[in-house]
Amino acid sequence: MEQLGVLYQAMDEAYEKTADHYGSSCKDCAGSCCRYHFFHYTVAEYLYLIRDLQGLSREEQNQIRLLAHRYVAESDRLASEGQQIDLMCPLNEDGLCSIYPFRPMICRLHGVPHFYRRPDMLLVQGDGCPRLIPENRKSNPPGKLDRTPFYKEMAVIEKKLRQEIGFTKRVKMTIADMILAF
Repeated sequence: MEQLGVLYQAMDEAYEKTADHYGSSCKDCAGSCCRYHFFHYTVAEYLYLIRDLQGLSREEQNQIRLLAHRYVAESDRLASEGQQIDLMCPLNEDGLCSIYPFRPMICRLHGVPHFYRRPDMLLVQGDGCPRLIPENRKSNPPGKLDRTPFYKEMAVIEKKLRQEIGFTKRVKMTIADMILAF
């Protein structure tokens, strides 16, 4: 888990550098990245998140579980109706992440213009959050965040952890799913 903490720190530093390049800040943003229906795919991130949640009081854990149950029930309902899932993350408290130092990878990297190379060498790019990145700044590719080295390092960490614990199943969980699984 120490390796993951080091990787997360590198992600945070790269994110800040990219945000600074674009003159962007989430401060006072009326939107919330915490409303996106993200899936997380690694056992390492699950265990890192759970380690933090275990340090909370029983009352705090129960409150978070209640919010996670509501999130899952509502997202299931919306999905069954073919509607977009636009729900607040159960770990968001008054507009801020209650486990900010332990948040998963996509929560750290989402929002700024980025690119990455898939294993098949296909280049994937994203413009970043429309609230965070003004339209006139999106055409400044030299400042885009390269997610590739972070994804590669996460894959190394994940592979090693899975070998150590003998885990072979696929993982696809929202943060609410992670909360309810622990």
